[in-house]
Amino acid sequence: MGRSLKDIGRLLKDTVKNWVGDKAPQSAAAVAFYTIFSLSPLVIAVVGMLGFVLSENVVREALDEEIRALIGPRGAALVNDTLTRLADRGGGIVGTVVGVLMTGFGATTVFAQLQNQLNAIWNVEAKPGKGALVFIRTRILSFGFVLILGFLLLVSLAVDAALSGFASVLADRIPDIAPVVHIGNFVVWTVIVTALFAGMFKYLPDVQLQWRDVIPAAILTSILFSVGRYLIGLYLGHSAVVSAYGAAGSLVIILLWVYFSCQLFFFGAEFSKAYTNRRNHDTPVNDFAVRAQNAKADG
Repeated sequence: MGRSLKDIGRLLKDTVKNWVGDKAPQSAAAVAFYTIFSLSPLVIAVVGMLGFVLSENVVREALDEEIRALIGPRGAALVNDTLTRLADRGGGIVGTVVGVLMTGFGATTVFAQLQNQLNAIWNVEAKPGKGALVFIRTRILSFGFVLILGFLLLVSLAVDAALSGFASVLADRIPDIAPVVHIGNFVVWTVIVTALFAGMFKYLPDVQLQWRDVIPAAILTSILFSVGRYLIGLYLGHSAVVSAYGAAGSLVIILLWVYFSCQLFFFGAEFSKAYTNRRNHDTPVNDFAVRAQNAKADG
């Protein structure tokens, strides 16, 4: 037992050391900056995909509820207002095509930026002369994660509806069923977030990882994220920093939420690397990448 606790302590020590050394706070700030330009296209893309299965009003109401739970009413209002303005904007065929391309590019930018930092964590970079291919591959992979995000949200909505229906049926027989439904929703949400984190840790960086390399980190990150979103919401709800920005406070809320959340995500990635190193598991790079120190030596 004592040895296990020592191993965990060393693992966390390595994680924190590398998290600081790889400049996770600075990288989180960069992702928050890109979010300004990518958030609306990302939301539009998710709403558009779910619109093939559900009505747009149902999707937007559910999405508004999810965002409200994450970043509060002011941030959700800003996202909803931006989405409404973009959806009401007219245009011809050329404008529509350009809009679709820009939406696709914008929606994948955040995932591409996350991949850049994950590659830095794993100490890999693009092969010299392969920049264009890596760029295309990154965008395709990022768009895949946008699709996965939409699918997971759809699953979350379906499970939420099923649990709500189940609760309404049993409400007369079991008056105290509401807490059980809330716990069920929390468990489902945690499983979905864990699956998303595990997929991002495994497939975004240009290294070949196994599921057992990333699942412990995904579980840890999802726990930190569950606790962190409550603490972040508490901070944003009582912080004078947000109110000091007046009308821009809603944007500041989103930026701060992304900034803090990304630091938790990068902490999980560092934990995955430290855990893999402790297991002495080999992590070969993908075809389009090389170890960063090798690339520098060759250059």
